[in-house]
Amino acid sequence: ETAPGSVPMQTPDDLGMRVPAGSRLVLNVHYHPTGLGPEVDDSTGIQLDWMDETPSLRGQLVLVGNSNDPDELLPNDGDRDGTPEFRIPAGASGHLEEMRVQVPASTPNVSIWSVSTHMHYVGTDMMIRLENDADNTDRCLVHTPQYSFEWQRLYRFDGPLTQMPTAKGGDTVYLRCSYDNSMNNPYVADALAEQGLDEPVDVVLGEETLDEMCLGVFGVALPAGL
Repeated sequence: ETAPGSVPMQTPDDLGMRVPAGSRLVLNVHYHPTGLGPEVDDSTGIQLDWMDETPSLRGQLVLVGNSNDPDELLPNDGDRDGTPEFRIPAGASGHLEEMRVQVPASTPNVSIWSVSTHMHYVGTDMMIRLENDADNTDRCLVHTPQYSFEWQRLYRFDGPLTQMPTAKGGDTVYLRCSYDNSMNNPYVADALAEQGLDEPVDVVLGEETLDEMCLGVFGVALPAGL
């Protein structure tokens, strides 16, 4: 998992990402043009740090969010017909999309060793919180108040796994994403210009330039046998 502004991912000690024998690694590259002329890239590659022995913990990246489920998506001022929907109205500034996603009951206790926020060009502020329903406590895992599409890195918690946040079945992941879908957002103006448009349009969930996301990326630690 890499994105603009990211740095090489390094896992905690005695934790590795499993690659089964015979697997095929597929490198899917989304290029960002410079606008300076013909784009030629002959240097893209990947470097892996192989472990000499089987670690006691297995790392896994888990994606949470991007929900249109009315049971997870909270109501906001962009909804129509009284039903929660992920839609950022044209011209809206400070628009919020919020989600509460419950961790499946069957999930064992897992340590969270890294976390990242992910939106597109309309996003300006994102926060992720872990809510423990059993004892009514919550913990902010990451907050990027000046979100930039050019700075998408996986933030690793500093310290041993025993001191890192843990999630378990029944907990809730809360995601709050703020958007500026007006011409005051230079990213929006540039994205519209690339599409030959001169004014904002409604934005919904998706993978295209003028679509949006509200997604958390979590690095979790599991016993190697799972």
